[in-house]
Amino acid sequence: MTSDGTERFINAPIDKLGPVGRWIRHRLLESILIGTPVLVAVQVRRHPIATRILKVASLFGTEEFYGLLVCFLTWIVDIRLARLCCFLMAVGFYAANFLKNSLCLPRPPSPPVQPIEAAFNTWALPSHHAVLAVVVPWYIWFYSYLHYNLSTVQYFALFCFIVTWSFSVMFSRIYLGVHSPADVVTGSLLGCITLSAWLHYDDFLDRASAINGQAMLVPLYVTVMLFIHPRPELETLSFTESVCMSGVAVGFVLSRTMVFGSHPPFKGILDSISQSSRSWLVIILFAITRFILGGSLVLLCRLIFKTVTRTVFPMLLRITGIYYYHGSAVSVPFYTGYHKGFKLAPVTLEKEKEEKTTESNSGLRDHNRWDVDVAVRFVTYIAMGYTCNYVAPLLFLYFGIAI
Repeated sequence: MTSDGTERFINAPIDKLGPVGRWIRHRLLESILIGTPVLVAVQVRRHPIATRILKVASLFGTEEFYGLLVCFLTWIVDIRLARLCCFLMAVGFYAANFLKNSLCLPRPPSPPVQPIEAAFNTWALPSHHAVLAVVVPWYIWFYSYLHYNLSTVQYFALFCFIVTWSFSVMFSRIYLGVHSPADVVTGSLLGCITLSAWLHYDDFLDRASAINGQAMLVPLYVTVMLFIHPRPELETLSFTESVCMSGVAVGFVLSRTMVFGSHPPFKGILDSISQSSRSWLVIILFAITRFILGGSLVLLCRLIFKTVTRTVFPMLLRITGIYYYHGSAVSVPFYTGYHKGFKLAPVTLEKEKEEKTTESNSGLRDHNRWDVDVAVRFVTYIAMGYTCNYVAPLLFLYFGIAI
């Protein structure tokens, strides 16, 4: 309760739809809480070996892993597959975080659930691990089936790997106690819908990304998408994730226009093996060298652009008289676990009471100033994507690290 007797509710952007939006949140919250006995039943059967395995599996759904995956696919496997996976990941991140921030629904209550992993810096439903665990592995499977001529044994081995990757990541979120079954099921369904739509338009979007005039408009389109991305009063890291992944995708699009028709086609190591007479030892050494050199270049790019933009952007805002702040320095993400004080506004509110409804003060952001770190991250990750997809492969050609 506030000092004037008004209840504090955890509001969300979807509440602006009125009773319909609040009814949806109440029903989804019930679906999250009803899964608590399942999580408790799983946690009493935890085993040290299974815990270690599923902790590792959970890492296969993190932003860090997907960053390494994009680099690996670009430099080692197939640059076209990497590009399309990068675009798809950006769509998956955006869709998952859009819903997370629209709904503002909590993670499982702790206690009784005892989470093994600290994951209370974003809202729960849908699980973005589950979304990405569907769209990325299964897109790689479909792409391989449609574009590669693998043997039956190779297809079977790849299929087993894809199934293990996808299922283990989703189950790890339940086993580790950081997501309810409802979060994972919703995320997997969103992933299926996203992947189904993507499979119809991936070739068209890849061709469109090579057209210079259209590609130059992509940063504008993405900026508009980020502008309409929900940012609830109770700030979490979801919007930051969307900004970073969207920036990488924009960098890939811009670099695509530089490659198309201007240089010998960039290829991954494995994509060039059929045309090479080099030994496997040389191929492996080339792959390792590429990953070390390219990774160092991307990290250097991140350091340079982050340092420069954090200096230049505030100076430009001061010159133009725009008030700003550094969100990363002042923002403390709201704890998103369910607790007794986590209350949703009633489905039906009297108008005057609805106007008095307030939120917890923790995690509130400033609407009157610009968060300069959003622009810093966006530009920095554009540069990183550009470096990964164009500068690094160009350097590989220059140094002769090509098959």
